[in-house]
Order: sequence, then structure tokens, then C-alpha cells
Amino acid sequence: MNVLPVIGRELRSQARQPFTYWVRVVGGAVLVAVAGLYGAGSAYANARGSELFRLLNGALFFAIWILVPSITADCLSRERREGTLGLLFLTPLRAEEIVLAKALANGLRAVTVGLAVVPVLTLPLLMGGVSSIEMAYGGVANACAFCLALGAGLLASAWSKVFSRTLIVAGLLGVFFFIALCSAAGMCVPVAWTSNPGWDLGPGLTLLLDVNGSRSYSLSSMPLRQQWETFWAASSLPCGGVLVLMLVVAACTHSVRRRWREEGPTAMQLWVKRRLCTPVLFRSWLRRWLETRLTRNPISWLQQRSWSGRAIAFGWLAVMICYLTAAVLQADVLMNDFLSMQVPIGCLLALSIAAAAASSFRQERESGALELILVTPLSAREVLGGRIRGVWMQFLPATALFLGAWLYLATVLIMLPGDHEWRTELNTVVSMATTYAILPVVGLYYSLKSRHFLAAWACTILVGVVVPWALSALLILQMKLQQRIMSGWTARVDPTELPWLVLHSADLAQVAIALLLARRLRRNLEQRTFVLRE
Repeated sequence: MNVLPVIGRELRSQARQPFTYWVRVVGGAVLVAVAGLYGAGSAYANARGSELFRLLNGALFFAIWILVPSITADCLSRERREGTLGLLFLTPLRAEEIVLAKALANGLRAVTVGLAVVPVLTLPLLMGGVSSIEMAYGGVANACAFCLALGAGLLASAWSKVFSRTLIVAGLLGVFFFIALCSAAGMCVPVAWTSNPGWDLGPGLTLLLDVNGSRSYSLSSMPLRQQWETFWAASSLPCGGVLVLMLVVAACTHSVRRRWREEGPTAMQLWVKRRLCTPVLFRSWLRRWLETRLTRNPISWLQQRSWSGRAIAFGWLAVMICYLTAAVLQADVLMNDFLSMQVPIGCLLALSIAAAAASSFRQERESGALELILVTPLSAREVLGGRIRGVWMQFLPATALFLGAWLYLATVLIMLPGDHEWRTELNTVVSMATTYAILPVVGLYYSLKSRHFLAAWACTILVGVVVPWALSALLILQMKLQQRIMSGWTARVDPTELPWLVLHSADLAQVAIALLLARRLRRNLEQRTFVLRE
């Protein structure tokens, strides 16, 4: 059998990459954080192990949907991108053997992430209260998620050879498979659990993850025999997941057999690009604008030279327009909880900016154009400034509209600019603006330091957002404790009455981190001490 040598080659290749080990660390850290948050205070003394097991199993379930497609999304597309897929066909390997070897090797990598979190899952077992049927349901849910998430990554990897598109397609397929799994699990729910069983996410999540203890409460009212009958009905889901994975492997085999020879775009692709991706309106203005940016700094022009870069900019602008229009039409909801509606969309925009910055110079590194840029008359300051300015300009219309509309709507709805609510909105907008400003700098630093895009993206979010806000939260907590000690434990401390430096300590920390990384980035660029290729 010719599959084993390919699996060994793939495992040896992945064992040399630090990203393989960091994924396990991240998976274990997520479950440790969930257990730590659960045990804050006296939760461990007052709760059963079943509640902690439910939380940890849910965290592992969603971590599988995030990590497994990300791990497997580049297994086949990278072979096509580097031109090594054709070399594999010069060996006795067949297309189905190549796909199967890639699936087994990357599946084994993903399984090691699950093994890394097993010690954390033993904690609720030591606490007691976890029944065998709960553990069986947890195994069913994670097995289904693993098979479908692995299939999503493989299918996306066989569909495209561009890494960014592969990740996007893997995420979309993961969402589709997740909805399909929850809907299929909802059909296994007994009629007594819900009045409308079928294609619904709620009963499916209840069956798989025991949301709010609903499954345990419903099963406790059944005889033991009926409990296991319900479980055996749900155990058909892993069989369906394996069947879907086999169909995905067959589809990937057909795609690899048909696309292993790199050919030019088809007539349909050329027609779609000409009809949908070619500028139609204001073409002379667009040409003059791009020529001006190219003359001033060609590095800034690289960020929006293609239609995909411009599509991201105008796509986010369209999303903001639609979102704010819908928000204005529901003014009664805005009056009740305006801040909670704005923060999620702002966080998604921050994640998009971090992803664009973390992927900076990726195409240039893969094609070797970065070496040519470094020997041009452009200085390191001009190269870095042009790239950071390009990311800023790409997201400037969406961020300006979002933050400006946020302040305007907060003023109109709250009506009293001097009140506590308006100051809270203003502080949040300032924090969001600071985050949007420093993320391109942090992302560019890690894009040239890390070999893998996901590692660069995770480090950008961790260093640029999580660490400053965690330090700020600790500082604010310390100040609150000091004020309560001085004024009495029964006194209530208003967060807006804290000193300005304390309230904006996260913003100051973000600016300090960005300045430090910008200095180190310039030095690394001048000394050529960074990773050129993956």
C-alpha cells in the first residue's frame, strides 16, 4: 500500500513546524481557561462535576469546529500552490491515495489536539456526578464534529489553491456542516422534549451539548431503558458523519484527478471576472486614484491593486450601511441596549483588520517578490509606512462610518451628553478606534515573524487586544478594591469616576505595544531578520 509513506512524509513535515505544537497548547489553554472561569469564587465547592463537564465538552465541541478546518484547509491547496502535486503523480500513487493520506495525516494531527485536552476533562470526573450516558453523549457530539470539520477542511483545500480563499471556504463549509449536524440531531430528539422536533438548531444543540442541563433534566424523567434508546438513536449521527467524510474524500479525489495539471482559467471564470470583477463606473477616477497612490508609494498601492482587496473594503462599507440602517429602524431596541449591539460587529471588524494585517506580504513572500522589494531604492520606513497606510485606507471608510454613526446615534438616543451612559459610549468608541489603529502595526510585525497565517493572526489578536485589555481589567479591579476599602465595602464604585489614565490604560498599553513592535519591525526589516518563505 502506497499510503503509508505519504502519511509518514506529511507527519515528519508537520512535526518540524512550531504551529503544530502551539495548536495543542491553545486547545489545552482554552479548556483550562473555561475551568478556571467556572471555578472562580466558590463554584467548585457548590457545583457537581456534570456542570463542569458540560461546559468543558461544549468548549471542546466548538474548538473542534474552529481548529480542525483551519489545520486541514491547506493540505491539498499547498501542494498545488507549490507545484508538488504533479510530482506525487509521478510516483505509483493514485489520486484517492493522495487524498486519503492527507486526510489521515491531518486527522491524526487534529486528534493530538483532542488528546492534549484529555487531562483537563478528567477534572469533572474526579469531582463526581458525571454519568456514563453523559460521557457517551459527549463522545457522540465530538466524533460528529470531528468528521464534519475534517471534511470541511479537505473540501475547501481541494477547491482552491489560494490560501485566503481556502480558509474562507473552510469556514463557510464548517458553518454549513454545523447547522446540518444540529438540524439532524434535532430529528433524534424525542417528541416529549419539544413540541416542534425536526430541522431546528435548538433541540439539536440540546441533544448534543446538554444546553442549560435540559437534556439531563429530560432524561432523568425517563426510565433507564428509554434513556439508552434515545442515545442509540443519537449514535447514528457519527455514522452519518463518517459517511459524509467518505463522500467528501470521493469529491476531493475527483477534484484532484481533474485539477492536478495547472491550467489557465476557464471561459466561465473569465466571463465572471469580466462581468463581476471589472470596474464599470468611475473607471477614469479609479485609474487616476490608483496612479496617484502608485506614484506616492507603490507599497501602499499593493494593498488594493486587485479587485479582491477593493471588494473587502467596499464589502465592509456595505455591511456597515446595512447594519446601521437596520439598527436605526429598530430605535426602541437601541434605547434599551445600544452598547451590546455595537460591540459584536465592532469585534468582527477588528478580527477582519487583524486578518488582513497578518496576511500582509504573504503573496510577496511566496512568489519571491519581497526580496525584490527590499533591493529597491525604498527605505525600510517607506516600505512599512506604505503597507500600514494601505491597510488603514482599506478599512477607513467602514471604520469611519461605524464609529461616527455610533457616536451620533448614542448622542441622539441618550439625549444627555453629560450622563454616565454617553461617557461609557465615548470611552468604548475611543477604545475601538485605538484598536483599529494599532492592529495593522501588530499584524504586520507577526506576518513577517511567523511562518503560518493562523499563528500570525492569533498572535496579533493576543498581543494587540487580549493582553492590553487583561492588564487594564486587573488595574481597574485593583482601583475599585482600593476605593471600596477607603469608602466602605457597601459603597458602589462608578467605573466612569475612575481616573482617566486608568480607564484608558488598555489604549495606552496598545499604543506602547504598537510603537515597540514598529521599532523592532523596522530593525528586523533593515537587518533582514525575518521569515521570507513558509
